[in-house]
This record gives sequence, C-alpha cells and structure tokens, in this order.
Amino acid sequence: MSSLSLKNFAFGALSLTVMQNYLVLSGGFGSSPYVRQRLVESLTLRGPDGNLDADGMHILVADEPQLVVVHGLVLDRIQKIKSDVVTFGSRCAPVSYGIICDKIYHPEKHIGEAVRHDPRDKMTYAIDQIDWLVIQGRPIPSTGLTKQFQLKIDPGRESEPWRVSIVMSTLPPDQIPHNLSSKGAQRICDLDISTDSVDKKLKNRHWYSMKPAFWRSTFDVRVVVGPADLSFQLWSRDKRIQASKHEPIAVNWMPASNFN
Repeated sequence: MSSLSLKNFAFGALSLTVMQNYLVLSGGFGSSPYVRQRLVESLTLRGPDGNLDADGMHILVADEPQLVVVHGLVLDRIQKIKSDVVTFGSRCAPVSYGIICDKIYHPEKHIGEAVRHDPRDKMTYAIDQIDWLVIQGRPIPSTGLTKQFQLKIDPGRESEPWRVSIVMSTLPPDQIPHNLSSKGAQRICDLDISTDSVDKKLKNRHWYSMKPAFWRSTFDVRVVVGPADLSFQLWSRDKRIQASKHEPIAVNWMPASNFN
C-alpha cells in the first residue's frame, strides 16, 4: 500500500471512529508493523512536547492477529453447540442466489421467452426461469431459508436422477434477471438428486382421466447458513434427499445497514 493511500485510509478510519478511544488491529493486514506505525502516526494525538497524549486514540494489536478470525469461528460454533446461542440473529449476503425452474406462463410477464406445453396438466410454462432464494442485502435468519418445489415424473422414470441447478448474480435486487436468457446470472453448481426417497403422488391415475398419468414429487430446497459460507440441501418428508454434494459457497456476510 502506498504512503498516500495508507494516509487516506487512516484519516478515513478517524472520521468514522472520532469518538472512539481504541483501535484494535487483527488479521494479516493488522499484523503488519508498518501499518501499525502509520496508524499510530495518523490517529494518535501528541502533546506540545511531542509525546503521545494519553487522551488520544490507542492502537492495539490482537493476540495472534492472523488467527483471530479462525478463533472467532471456532468459538461461535462451540457456543452454538453447547448453549444454542447464535451470535448473529441474521446475516446478509452481498450477492443473490437462486434455483433454475419452470414457471407458469403469463403473457404479460414472459413476452418473447421460451415456453413449453405440458399435456399432463394442459398448462404452458416459461422455461429456464430463476426463483431467487437469497436476495442481496436481505436478512437471512441463522436457521436458513426453505422453499418448496415440485417435480413431475413420467411413470417408469422414477429411478432416474434429476438435476437442480443453482445460479448467482452480483446485480442489485431491482436488476437481477428472472431467466437465464437475460444477462447477469451465472450457474455455480448442480445437484443431481435421487427421487427414490422423495414424497411422490400419482396423478391422473383414474380410468376416466383424459390426461397422461404422472408422479408429482414435492421437495424442499434449504439454504444452510454457515459462519463464512452457505450451502444448498434438498429435503423431503423431513429427511435429507440423497444428492450429489457441492463445495460450500464462501460468503462474506455483511450487516443489513451496508445495503441501506
């Protein structure tokens, strides 16, 4: 970091903490002796004799500054397991996450979009739509989020795996795309699920039904919030569905005030 940028950083911090008496440095950046010295020079007050003023800001360095984040995550997890105490009641993600699905076609909403007609319920659907589960800047409870989805399966294909795709967008909430044909969303992971243990109900099974029979499967997509990441799980009948796993998605959680 250049001398100028460090000076600007220091005075920026001063304007935000003008009523504070202490500044604690942590992490790899905070463990730098050079950074500490420059902050001392910029943020502490000196008397007429050139010595540090006792009423000025005190610059402190955390014990093992490069490990404080890890220690904090471990303590947070221990506290949750032992006492069921949650440090943060809710968190906000800096990006949005959603699931690709088909939605019932509305002429005024899906103009010019690809559609399909389903003879099983005689409905028209807009395909490759995005149902956003996590919205940038909106609080997510520590218990996570859950949303129910349905899947139609033709008889004889019950044992075939099905794929659920997760996408993300860095655009503001009022600009996030509602389908894959629009710019601003990218696929980040796929979950191949087994429908053997999914709640299923046979529809159009009666002899007088004129529409093809099919299995209607119902499952929940759960957003699981971790200390520094989130993951997606599929559940049915209060049991987790057997599915391919994905690496937890790293998230820099932020307070809601940052998005106001």
